[in-house]
Amino acid sequence: MPITFREKFLSEKDWRKRAFLVLTLHVKKKLADKKWRMIDTAKYLKISKTIVLQEIHLANALDELNGCKTRYEALKKLTKH
Repeated sequence: MPITFREKFLSEKDWRKRAFLVLTLHVKKKLADKKWRMIDTAKYLKISKTIVLQEIHLANALDELNGCKTRYEALKKLTKH
């Protein structure tokens, strides 16, 4: 049985891969359904809309956050810019 985005997201330990998975899921669903919103991504993954937004921001800034070892460190660095 194929693994779902939600299962992959929950099993992933690396914050970079988790951020990229959320971004990938959101873009894929948005391309398939123009009415798809961040709240729909949050409901699908069973996480808060705030976490979805943070993960998308992190994924979009992965290049500049390359040296960060933790998600918290990356969020902190991201808010300084």
